[in-house]
Amino acid sequence: MKISVVTPTRNQSGTLERTVRSVLDGGHPDVEHIVVDGGSTDATVEILRRHPHVRWTSEPDRGQADAINKGFRRATGEILCWLNSDDTYLPGALRRVAQIFAEEPDVDFIHGHCLRINEKDEVIGIHLAAPYPDRRLPDHAISVSQPASFWRRRVYETLGDLDTSFAYAMDLEYWLRIILRFRTRMVPEVLANFRYVPGTKSFSHPDAFLPEVLRAYRKHGGRRFSPFTLDYLWGRYVPRVKRLLGRPLRWGAGLLFRHRPG
Repeated sequence: MKISVVTPTRNQSGTLERTVRSVLDGGHPDVEHIVVDGGSTDATVEILRRHPHVRWTSEPDRGQADAINKGFRRATGEILCWLNSDDTYLPGALRRVAQIFAEEPDVDFIHGHCLRINEKDEVIGIHLAAPYPDRRLPDHAISVSQPASFWRRRVYETLGDLDTSFAYAMDLEYWLRIILRFRTRMVPEVLANFRYVPGTKSFSHPDAFLPEVLRAYRKHGGRRFSPFTLDYLWGRYVPRVKRLLGRPLRWGAGLLFRHRPG
């Protein structure tokens, strides 16, 4: 069962080598690694040339989602996923993913826990996955970590490409499409590492996510204002208020809802 890993990248030579090696260390013998570079001006191409097993291109694109779509169109695997060029898989993760899909042929999408790491690969937190009822949109934040998510080719053949109108929440919008149409399974195991450092979109532009998150939910019939919205606002903005006031806030919406956005 071949796994196709698509890696979009642009000027991330500082972490790309670790990403490529983590795919090799994934422990599965049949892996196709496709790197779509958006025309980097750093050492990205030099790194890619050192890894003949990687299929890669280097040319301008229209952003991250466009690069990922290019990779999926070239992919030939039965299992698809994408791994950004600053994230990594845990050793043996791909072998485990292939095993689960082989044992559960009716499952279309699986996702697991994901560690948060810094620029030195030190663990600074964890994003816990949570199961969701199939074919029903949750009102709270869905707890799906992009680097620890995998799906069958039939999912992509049915849903098509990522929505390139999303610059930040293209993964969430895709998960919502999957949840509404396919059978999902949460794996209570850590499968990947998400790098949270200055310069990444999650670190540098946290406020840009909310409008796209809400747009993704509305696109698929979600409520304009839900417990998820309140929880998201609490998690993003209350720490700022606490710093301004210089005093702790002991109660809030975050205590009421079990799931938090990643």
